[in-house]
Formats: sequence, structure tokens, C-alpha cells
Amino acid sequence: MTDFKNIDLKLQKGRDYVIVAVVLAFWITFAFVLFVIKPQIDADLALKTQLEQAKTNNSSLQIKLDSLVKLEGKLAELKEKQKQLNTALPQEQQIDEILVQLNTMAVGSKLLIKNLTPIESATVQAQQNQSQNQETSGSIKTLTLQFNGKGTYPQFKSFLDAVEKNLRIIKVTTLDLKSPAGDKETTIEATITFEIYYMS
Repeated sequence: MTDFKNIDLKLQKGRDYVIVAVVLAFWITFAFVLFVIKPQIDADLALKTQLEQAKTNNSSLQIKLDSLVKLEGKLAELKEKQKQLNTALPQEQQIDEILVQLNTMAVGSKLLIKNLTPIESATVQAQQNQSQNQETSGSIKTLTLQFNGKGTYPQFKSFLDAVEKNLRIIKVTTLDLKSPAGDKETTIEATITFEIYYMS
């Protein structure tokens, strides 16, 4: 009987060892999950959240970048228009250049220039709400010039074509032609009044 007790006692100890081993394995596994795997899962979830946030931010930044590219294109377009406007409406100090251009166009058309003189100056308000007693920069002014010259009809036509194609805003207000016989090859005298627009 003692043998059975010893065997039973050994079996009981073996079961106790198994139970302790299972409980110990459970707690080790639990501790491993709690202290190793769970932090890794939490870190992965945090990283995934950061990645989603970064994608959202990237999408928002891309929209802003696209807007900036469009604005840059519009700015370039506006600068080009400003350049064209500056060409069409020169500054007051550039009036001498316009007189030289008119002279060059007349000479290029083989006209004999008697004179090219300013006869009048007027101010056109650039802003409607500007008071009449104040003159500010940015107002548009006109300079009236009188041109007297001699040449043939084709030469005057060539000259007026050149004036029309000029980038400056030059308006022909009067044209007075005097010809003895009206023949196209006859030399005629002409008086032309121009209005030149410029920025003050």
C-alpha cells in the first residue's frame, strides 16, 4: 500500500507541476502580450493614425500648392498685361521717345517734316471719385501734337499706317490735306493733329 501511496503522491506532484507549469505559462504569455505585443500593436495603431493624418495633410498641402501654381500663372499674366499697359500708356518722362518715334515714322515714310509741335495738354481723370482740385499720380493725361509735312498720298498713308500699328495709344483727331490737283503723285501738304495718352 505504501507503494500505491508513493505512486499516488508522485502522480499528485506531477499534476501539481503541470498545473504550476500551465499557470506559469499563462502568466508568462499574459506578461509577454501585455508588455511586448500590446505596446507594439499600440505603436502600429499610432503609426497608422499618423500616416492617415499625414495623407490628409499631404492632400491639403497639394490643394494649396495647386492654388499657388494657378496664382503664379495669373500673376505672370497680370505682369504681362501691366507690361503691355506700360507700353501703351508711357510715363510722362517718355514723351520725348514718342516724339522721336513719330519723327522716325515720318522719315521712314519719306515725308518732309515742317514741324511737330505740342499745342495743348489736358488731364483725363483715371479715377472718377478724384476731386478736381487734386492731381495724383496714376492719372491719364493727353498731349496734343500738330504735325505739318509734305509728301505724296502713298507716303502719308504709309505714315498713318505706321502710327496705327504703333504700340502707343496715339489718336488722330484731325487730318487736313491740301493738294493742288488731287493727283496721287502730286506733293501735298498735310496738317495732322495727334492726341498722345500717357501716365502722369
